[in-house]
Amino acid sequence: MADEGRWEAIQEKLAWFAEQDAAATVFGASQHRWRLGPALDEDALAAFEAEHGVALPPGYRGFLRHVGNGGAGPFYGLSPLAPLERDTMPSHHVVAKDAEGNVLAAAGTGPRPVPDVRSSLARPFPLTERWAPADGPAPVPKGASLYDGCVHLAEQGCGYFDFLVVRGEAAGEVWSDYTAGDGPMAKAADDFLGWYERWLEGAQVEWLQENAIAMALWAPRHHAGIDECVRLLDEALAEKPEWGQGWRVRGYVHLNREEWEEAGACFAKGGEHGRDEPRARLHLDRARLARFQGDLEAARREVEEGLEQAGLWASTETELGRERLLACDGLGDVAGALACLEELAARSHFTLEHHFELARRRLERGEGELAWELLDQAVEGDIGPNRGRQKATRRSVYGDFAAWLREAGHGELAPAVEEQIADEPAPAWGAANEPASKSWGGSAEPTTKPWGEASDED
Repeated sequence: MADEGRWEAIQEKLAWFAEQDAAATVFGASQHRWRLGPALDEDALAAFEAEHGVALPPGYRGFLRHVGNGGAGPFYGLSPLAPLERDTMPSHHVVAKDAEGNVLAAAGTGPRPVPDVRSSLARPFPLTERWAPADGPAPVPKGASLYDGCVHLAEQGCGYFDFLVVRGEAAGEVWSDYTAGDGPMAKAADDFLGWYERWLEGAQVEWLQENAIAMALWAPRHHAGIDECVRLLDEALAEKPEWGQGWRVRGYVHLNREEWEEAGACFAKGGEHGRDEPRARLHLDRARLARFQGDLEAARREVEEGLEQAGLWASTETELGRERLLACDGLGDVAGALACLEELAARSHFTLEHHFELARRRLERGEGELAWELLDQAVEGDIGPNRGRQKATRRSVYGDFAAWLREAGHGELAPAVEEQIADEPAPAWGAANEPASKSWGGSAEPTTKPWGEASDED
């Protein structure tokens, strides 16, 4: 494909991500929100090349001219055009001391050799092969720098970064620097466009991994652009068939398409190859599959087996509890559903959604005193997403519960809730803990909604 076609394809994918990943579920997207900086005109590019005496690699130059300069890109985003200028090597050194200042422990890379000069685009990049600090002194001529002849591309975090070589034998190649963690400096891609396109493809798989369960459980059956993501996921699974989470994701794509047998087979492979709680998550996946097929008794059995697994993460225990709640509701087991909600509320520390749903059901059953007792327990326990930062009050919790009821379509219950705090002193103007602040930490949807991944729990 000619570069012009590649630029257009990149722009189309970025536009797709901007629409589909508004929640910034892909790593680094919260920094750039899938937007690029304005492209550079020919005069600006020519001026940069003349100033530094270099010719930018064609693929990178075309990207800057026709697509954008900085913004959406690998890791924390693409850096605007600029020389890679460094006068030190990245390093980390941490020292732990006691109250008297005595050194207890030290860790990190330690001091690094100081280059003779600051890096410059006027000199060639000295490397042609992988190098790491453990290999000995870098093969850098006197009066030169390890970072000569490069432009900065992207920060990975933890001192790691990627850069593009524009002068020297490796000109046109993208390299990664992991020396801040005693790792290597090595070629990452043959050219800029290949590096950028590979990131986009990886981001599509990551997006699918982050969103497949939610899509299957409550999103519309068809999601624009998903077929390309699925194709890339299938390629990844073909290369790495032991990727357990990948098989789970593929199973939920099948679930979304009501391909029950294929979903079950993928879930089984996920359980076979999974690293984190594979048996518990397999029971969770099978419970959802059974529920979608209408077999709620089988769904409840799978949940019970999942909850019997040892060493469950709090999030997995919550997801299983929600599936059990859905099964109980579907089977008309009112007592079982209330018991499920009581367990979910008891395990909740950073969200009030389970407290609110249980209180709602108590109110509908005419058990107001039990509802108030539950909410007061949440106040005493300082439950909610602001836990540890902003103390819960009766006014804030009850006020938010009333707002939640209205948003969830149960506004007829709200006046009774607000009556409970009618005599509570109003906070000073601008004070924290105003009601209706959505401190429940979740959606206002009732828990009869098919749940996806657990919300922010323990």
